Amino acid sequence: AALGAVADRLALGWDGLTLSEIEERLIAMGDGIGRYGEWSRLSTLAARLADDGLGPLLALLDEGALEPGQAVDELMFASAEARWEAARAALPDLDGLAHLDRHALVETFRGLEEARMGETRRLVRAKHLAQLPTGASGQMGFLRGEMAKQRRHKPIRQIMRAAGPMVQRIKPVLLMSPISIAQYLPPGSTEFDLLLIDEASQVRPEDALGAIARCKQIVVVGDQKQLPPTSFFDRVSGSEEEDEYEDEEIRTASATEMESVLTLCEARGLNPAMLEWHYRSRDPSLITVNNAEFYEHRLILPPSPVQNDPEFGLAFRRVPGVYSSRSRGGGRPGTNRIEAEAVAAAVAEHARTRPDLSLGVVAFSKAQSDMLTEVLEIARREDEILDAFLREGRAEDVFVKNIENVQGDERDVILISVGYGPSEPNGRLASMSFGPVNGEGGERRLNVLFSRARTRCLVFCSFDPNDIDTSRTSRDGPRVLKRFLEFARSGQLAQPEATGAPADSPFEEDVAEVIRNLGYPCDHQVGAAGFRIDLGVRHPEQPGRYVLAVECDGAVYHSALWARERDRLRQDVLKGLGWRFHRVWSTDWFHRRAAEIDRLRAALE
Repeated sequence: AALGAVADRLALGWDGLTLSEIEERLIAMGDGIGRYGEWSRLSTLAARLADDGLGPLLALLDEGALEPGQAVDELMFASAEARWEAARAALPDLDGLAHLDRHALVETFRGLEEARMGETRRLVRAKHLAQLPTGASGQMGFLRGEMAKQRRHKPIRQIMRAAGPMVQRIKPVLLMSPISIAQYLPPGSTEFDLLLIDEASQVRPEDALGAIARCKQIVVVGDQKQLPPTSFFDRVSGSEEEDEYEDEEIRTASATEMESVLTLCEARGLNPAMLEWHYRSRDPSLITVNNAEFYEHRLILPPSPVQNDPEFGLAFRRVPGVYSSRSRGGGRPGTNRIEAEAVAAAVAEHARTRPDLSLGVVAFSKAQSDMLTEVLEIARREDEILDAFLREGRAEDVFVKNIENVQGDERDVILISVGYGPSEPNGRLASMSFGPVNGEGGERRLNVLFSRARTRCLVFCSFDPNDIDTSRTSRDGPRVLKRFLEFARSGQLAQPEATGAPADSPFEEDVAEVIRNLGYPCDHQVGAAGFRIDLGVRHPEQPGRYVLAVECDGAVYHSALWARERDRLRQDVLKGLGWRFHRVWSTDWFHRRAAEIDRLRAALE
């Protein structure tokens, strides 16, 4: 009775307990005096939680209905629900989100966005047509007179001097080389709002100066990692150069000392912007080494649904070729006939199996490209299919070039003949000389060469890549060549990179689990960094092929800067690369899970 009175006075809330139970509790309190600090902190924190409106959570913990380890999850759910309710109260339109057809919304946006592009083109054309000169006096009188002549027309330079502004109103965009600008546009006759210089790494500063002087703004497009202007006609005089700088004071480098106009723009601090999306290569392996070696993995490579298909991507084929030099090999110096014949056989096979794909053949030297041309000419005389394939008149004719003049070209399939090799079949590589690759900027030639193909690049080589001893050469070219050949043969870069990124969200994991339960293996984050699809679903019987790209509206979707990028461009790029595309919205998955699973099953089937 005394203990009950004490309990009442202390308001301990022990109603309903027996005397023995109360006694046990008091004894336990006495035994736990040393943990009084913990109890005090627990009481303080519990009071704070109760003040914050979390009394029901404390009650569940006290009753044992909720395990302590689950309390954080329960709190997060409660917090999310409270925020959602607050958002609904502030924005009533959110209540309609569950009933929104987001597929129709995106399709409407895509249609409007594409229509606006077409309208913009028509608007530009209409504005141009509206300002076309119609008079017959002054400069227009001069031009009409020249157009009416049957012969003895004035030179273009005189026409531009006499009527340059009218010519520009009629034709506001001129496509010209630097030498044409100097030849046909007299200074002061014309002025341009914008000058666009393409392939700027191959334009000398002094060649571009005349064009730059005729415009108000310039945009210079080029790749510093590709070939510089040709130096064939440069005059080299070492003694004069040393004398020139012997007593000269320190000064800023002049424009003519720069390698190209692209280098000049970088040196003068013009605002740079890197174009990171890489469209040409339909298989990531075609650009993987370039991306790692030259672009610090900054290129965004759209993933390919056929990246494990042996008919696509970069491949290596070793042949028992023999490189003939002046002292060894027995053949024409600088050539490898066995390798050239293997390439010719591959061209004939291509003509029979994939004539719809364009083709280019590239050799490391002029002598080997001449040998390839000769062998192909002999082979086509006895092969009607090959002869028809090699004839001109196609949308993209077959070409045979050397590494020095292939920049700017691209084809669906590129065949590469290294040419250099041992002096006997299947022998070891004795010399570390690979022609232009060993020279200044040889690695840039390789960067150009190994980025010409859209779907497949097949490298013919007469030696093992491991035969290249980089310690025997000081240039970067042979080192990069070895890396290219090793990757073509094994599919592995010299420095392996971690793969298999985790899912972006539990939502994505849930979708992946459903796909696997439907009998389809799938991978998270398929592709290269910067351009990954959320889920790549593999063919159940052909694991090397992806049959469907499943995109969830997760982190990648939210990180897009523009609706155009996330709702149209990414999908268009993926479809252009051969992916079948399926979108799953988190709101639909939450509200209509069964229907979305049926839709996903139909897409997979």
